[in-house]
Amino acid sequence: MWPIKIARDHYEAKLDNVIVQLKELDRAKKRAKDKTKKAEGSENKFKATAEVNKNFEKKLEQFETGEHKAFKKKCKEDGQRLLYTLWCFNPTLNFSIFGDKVPQLVATFKLPREDDKEGEGRVDEHETDKQVIEA
Repeated sequence: MWPIKIARDHYEAKLDNVIVQLKELDRAKKRAKDKTKKAEGSENKFKATAEVNKNFEKKLEQFETGEHKAFKKKCKEDGQRLLYTLWCFNPTLNFSIFGDKVPQLVATFKLPREDDKEGEGRVDEHETDKQVIEA
């Protein structure tokens, strides 16, 4: 019984299959490492972008709280003065071309009386005030 014969050709084929499978596993391992590195790089870029966005939002908030608000307020006042001047010289102008809120603003405009020297006192409404509201 001791002299047992082993069919070597079956074991050689199995050994070749195992070697092929090991090579495939090595290639898969290498691809997984490459993809992991790529994913880590993308994650780092994402974190950096998120940090830049936070910094930008902070700077934007600081900008809007300071000079920007004052600038916006001044521009709004200048725009109202310009519309008033335009209304004084062209009362029949269709102000709705400037937006929905402008005719409402124009409806509040009043002309100063000629006998008023310092801009205080009585005011007269412009004759075409009602036409502007309907426009």
